[in-house]
Amino acid sequence: MIKLVVPDVVTAIGVLEASLKRALFLLDKSIVDTKKKQKVFKERNRMRSEDFF
Repeated sequence: MIKLVVPDVVTAIGVLEASLKRALFLLDKSIVDTKKKQKVFKERNRMRSEDFF
């Protein structure tokens, strides 16, 4: 449970929105990084996508 102590609802929404945007950014970055690592792995091991999966 997270408890926000803010002066009003508008401020709470702003804090939550910023937090969610940051989390989404980090998730998107993680996905991109993982896809890059996967590509390097497949190329290094001369694997087709079908064989990898």
